[in-house]
Amino acid sequence: MKLNAKKLRQGGVATAITVVVVVVLVLLMMLLDALDNTFQLRADLTENKAFELSDATKEFLEQLDQDVNMYVLTPEAKLTAGDIYYIQANEVLHRYAASPRIHLEYVDLARNPQLQAKYSQYQLNSQTILLESEGRTTTININDLFNIETESLWGEEYIVSSKAEQVMTGALMGLTVKNPVTAVIVEGFGETGTEGLETLLSANHYQVLPQNLLLEDIDPSADLVVISSPMRDYSEEALRKLDAFLDNGGQQGKTLLYFADVLQPETPQLDAFLADWGVEVRPGVVWETDTAKLVTNSNYWSIAQYTEALYAADALRSGLFTLMPEARPIRLLWEEQGNIEVTQPLIFTESARIHPIEESESKNWSAETAEAGPFAALTVSTRTIGADDEERYSHVVVAATSLMMDTSVLQNPYVGNSEFLLGLISRLTGQDLGINLAPKTIGLEYLPVSEFQMSLWGAIFTVLLPLFVMAAGIGIFFHRRHL
Repeated sequence: MKLNAKKLRQGGVATAITVVVVVVLVLLMMLLDALDNTFQLRADLTENKAFELSDATKEFLEQLDQDVNMYVLTPEAKLTAGDIYYIQANEVLHRYAASPRIHLEYVDLARNPQLQAKYSQYQLNSQTILLESEGRTTTININDLFNIETESLWGEEYIVSSKAEQVMTGALMGLTVKNPVTAVIVEGFGETGTEGLETLLSANHYQVLPQNLLLEDIDPSADLVVISSPMRDYSEEALRKLDAFLDNGGQQGKTLLYFADVLQPETPQLDAFLADWGVEVRPGVVWETDTAKLVTNSNYWSIAQYTEALYAADALRSGLFTLMPEARPIRLLWEEQGNIEVTQPLIFTESARIHPIEESESKNWSAETAEAGPFAALTVSTRTIGADDEERYSHVVVAATSLMMDTSVLQNPYVGNSEFLLGLISRLTGQDLGINLAPKTIGLEYLPVSEFQMSLWGAIFTVLLPLFVMAAGIGIFFHRRHL
């Protein structure tokens, strides 16, 4: 049987073309993979840019002046095999690695026991991210990259949002900052409710330390002291320690944050201390009559109004409000006296009322006859020492409610409390390094498609496309018959 030379030649050409196409495709895939590894070629098409880094983090990375080794102690394939939030967290890590200062490496701890030996001070496991820079180290649990809730009926845990960027940027700041700010959380007089603020500060490179004023003086290296809803009045000795802290040997430069609470008993000695700074925390609770300034059906969950941009710049930039649940009304005793000036960055407006706390006083209460606002929601008292270029300042901040720093409030992406508090603290302590980053949710988004569009695309894929393929096949068949 003789072979048709023309057909052999055509078959050889077709085979050669096929081989060339396959080789080109393989080379193209290899090139794209190399470019991805070098330039991090990733596109985030989510509405809230869940896979992107914020401009604030990008700016921080651009200013980073030291190398950081980032070890993820689990294989990448294993990390990305789970929930979509793990995939998002992994992508966020790659975004950090786009910086020439960040060196990302995935390490199988089971195959690299020498790493455990090198960092024996840590309990390393497959859930650990280890950061190292210039001899300093810190660790992050992968689960800490997410906000996790527990289903009440079966007790199952599930991820509701990602805080990967907030945690990673905070850890990098804490690792690389030269002079971290120290915040002291006061204990000893029944103080409560600081967990949310402690988490926020820790995530933004602040050193957070508890101190019992009954037993010790305030650490002189501390920059910030936080007092939250004490259930007992402060002793004269404790108040002397606060005075000494704020004076700082005449150098000033210290800040005190005091958060009131509606459940507090009377505290005459603490009240006298605050009065020296021009502020009075009044009895009762703020009742808001304007429903536009409420976030729930409760008249006690009020939205405070910004009066200036000095401390609220971050919250205003984000377009978010500051929530003040179950707040006590605050009154300025004076705006300026001696070397102390008092401002009120947050207020409740004329629509607010004072509602009594005692049930016996509430029976005949009405919003129409109750004392109306405005009331201060947060005040800043500034004491100035010196003049001109030698001025030194200490601050006392009084907030109407400790619930403004509740964990659920601070982690709510639609509320600006974390932005406001972090901006306020950063400004007062002279450390404009804090970055607040809201948690990000990832959901399935569906493109709106009309009935006509559904019919059109259905016809294209079920009728026109098969007919096109069939016609092409018939054409090729008859063409070859004539060769």
